[in-house]
Amino acid sequence: MKVRMAVEQPNKDAFIEQVMRKYHFSTEEKEALQQVYEKVRIYMAPYAIYRINTRMRGVPLLDAEQSALVAMTLGEGVDRLQEYYEREHALSESYMVECVANELLLQMYADFNQSYPKFHRRYVKRYVFVGEEIPLDGMQALLMEVYGRQPADIGQENDITANEYGVLQPSKSVVFFALLSDNPGQQCQGICMNCGNLECENRMQEARQIQVRMETQEMAAAVEPEQKLNYGYQRIFGQK
Repeated sequence: MKVRMAVEQPNKDAFIEQVMRKYHFSTEEKEALQQVYEKVRIYMAPYAIYRINTRMRGVPLLDAEQSALVAMTLGEGVDRLQEYYEREHALSESYMVECVANELLLQMYADFNQSYPKFHRRYVKRYVFVGEEIPLDGMQALLMEVYGRQPADIGQENDITANEYGVLQPSKSVVFFALLSDNPGQQCQGICMNCGNLECENRMQEARQIQVRMETQEMAAAVEPEQKLNYGYQRIFGQK
């Protein structure tokens, strides 16, 4: 099933302030950040596509419970916008696109978790990311499965694709398994940095939360080995 995700921010000013705090933008940069946000809104085409997992994966957590295979993306338009700024040597605006898109992709998790019960009366309680228990070299097969198409037929407009190493295009895309529950009390609020549940098994440690302003490549190098993010979070923050 494919569903369009709105990812609309009911309070744009609060969202911009959140991005400014998290990525350490100055007050003088606020107007430019607002303009970039509006551009991202125009260029993005967010959606989620998913199927109930009916296969044994060799992963106890998945094989023991009901789950859905999910792929989500902000769309290739965001990549085109960022590439445009880079061609124009507008590196500050390119970085702003990265930061805004990161936060919108984070929001998509919460939006998906809220919309899934409306269709299926099941609740997302946890994520299992490809690249953890599920090998990255299986990414292409998972995309074939979720789209219900053969490799030659994947690549239509705004499809999510993967190379042999599991790198996704569009870049602001994720693939994961959502563990499901009949209990609404177990519903996951979203990726951890936006979640108030301190007891959640998925919660990231404070030391692993990326909240420093730096180029994406420098970001990966600056994190100590024991603090490296798992693949799901790497995809959110643009790390390879």
